[in-house]
Amino acid sequence: MDQNASGVINCVNFWKNSHPDTAVLGIHDSAESASRIYIREVNGVRIAMLNYTYGTNGIPVPSGYEYTVNLMTEATKPQIVNDIARAKEISDFVIVYPHWGTEYNLGISEEQTAWAKFFAEQGVDLIIGTHPHVIEPVQWIESSAGHKTLVYYSLGNFVSIQYYNYSMLGGMAKVSITKDAEGTRISGYDMDFLVTHYTSGRTAVTTYFLSQYTDELAASHAILVEPPEKYAAVNAGYPFTITGLKNIAKSVCPELADDL
Repeated sequence: MDQNASGVINCVNFWKNSHPDTAVLGIHDSAESASRIYIREVNGVRIAMLNYTYGTNGIPVPSGYEYTVNLMTEATKPQIVNDIARAKEISDFVIVYPHWGTEYNLGISEEQTAWAKFFAEQGVDLIIGTHPHVIEPVQWIESSAGHKTLVYYSLGNFVSIQYYNYSMLGGMAKVSITKDAEGTRISGYDMDFLVTHYTSGRTAVTTYFLSQYTDELAASHAILVEPPEKYAAVNAGYPFTITGLKNIAKSVCPELADDL
């Protein structure tokens, strides 16, 4: 929406034409597309996937193009309730990917907590969050009816040229889903921690598994020499070393980083 409705529609068309097998969630090029629930069937398990955003960088969605973006606001809650109810009817398992939270906050905001509870009350099985640019905690929450929902509050960055040391650490959620006579449920979960590495001038960007990242690579990361002075105070608290990156993972997601 930074480029208005035409930017959203151009983005959808790019993925449709260049990568048709890739699921595009949360943005649409028509009202008909916006009304559909995306389902991916994997090994006999039908998984519904929904995506919503808290906002659009202060840029209003143009009148007549409300279908282009799935908003996550008080006003759209009835629609979200309806979406999730429909998703539950036609699938075995429901995932919501919310764009939420506070940038560069390693904790959880009140808004995230409230929305996570809301999604859990609707019977969502898994929540995988984005937007804060850093990893955030992973927790189970339980609805008033006893339904349990797993929440990855933020996976951080997958690819980035930002200047905060801790924004170079991201995560890849790993979730095992089991379907049997008792129903469909999460039977295991973990996180593969990631590191974004870029060269001088931020011209070449590579994403590594933290387990495969080395002290030699860390020492060559341009983030050690290129950030403006305003980033220095924060970065001093998060040394960009293998040990430093592991310490962030362990402090934010201790149960998933105990083997680092």
